[in-house]
Amino acid sequence: MNHYTISRDLARCIALNKFYEKGQYDLYFKNLEEIVRETNLPYAIAQAGYCLLEGIGTAKDSRRALEYMQRAAEAGEWDGQYNLACMYEEGIGTEKDISKAIFWYKKAADQDHRYAKERLEELSKEKTLFITGKRVTLHPLYDRDKRDLIRIFKDERVYKTCMLPDFEDKAQEDDFFRRLKELSYDDRHYVYGIYLDDKIIGLLNDVIIKDKTIELGYLIDPEYHNHGYMTESLKAAIDDLFKRGFRRIDCAHFEENPASGRVMQKAGMKKIDKSENIEYRHLVHKCIYYALEAE
Repeated sequence: MNHYTISRDLARCIALNKFYEKGQYDLYFKNLEEIVRETNLPYAIAQAGYCLLEGIGTAKDSRRALEYMQRAAEAGEWDGQYNLACMYEEGIGTEKDISKAIFWYKKAADQDHRYAKERLEELSKEKTLFITGKRVTLHPLYDRDKRDLIRIFKDERVYKTCMLPDFEDKAQEDDFFRRLKELSYDDRHYVYGIYLDDKIIGLLNDVIIKDKTIELGYLIDPEYHNHGYMTESLKAAIDDLFKRGFRRIDCAHFEENPASGRVMQKAGMKKIDKSENIEYRHLVHKCIYYALEAE
């Protein structure tokens, strides 16, 4: 569809406001539907979806409204993205899914949608949803992350140095990811995906939380090693945790994985007089500990 056609069809949609302003909602919706059928214009789809959602000129139909909002959102229409996020957050026409809600709020906010930005700020008061570094962003997991994250988990270079389960089948993979995603939205835990350009490249999570002390674990896709992404992510998490009131942060690594120790050092942590032997995959691994206390 060329620019001229889009402009012409958009003008047709705007011209329909005359029906809306006169209270002729049935004509407003009827003509919107006609434009949708003829052009598949995202703006028209979003507006028709809103009519279905609110019962403007037609009977309320939340499931059909969801379909329209999904089409508009995937085409990049910001009101469609915002309204779809609201529907997922409130469970209108679908089951509640806060991860999908946040995903679409973020998409709309990235286009400078005022209400989407405000809603993200409101949600962030309950839990810090987006922790930003210079290049990476930490935030809760999205459904679409499952394939990439499971692939990272199963990478032999990650598998031998991070304590992960044996994934015997897809059902186990699905269950493990589902539980991780739930924890990433749970205020009692600290679980975040690590993202570069909106692509998940790693994970950072709590191991133990006791009083004002937290032990963190982390991993990153080996394809992104040696670029400082893990150090940047750990520093961002440390700053966030101290802001939340934690007084001490611990991390540990297998003795045979000194690169992880260097990440801890670069993040400002100090090696402490503590080690522990842990059995993992029928081998005993010595864990070396680092810590950082709030000033």
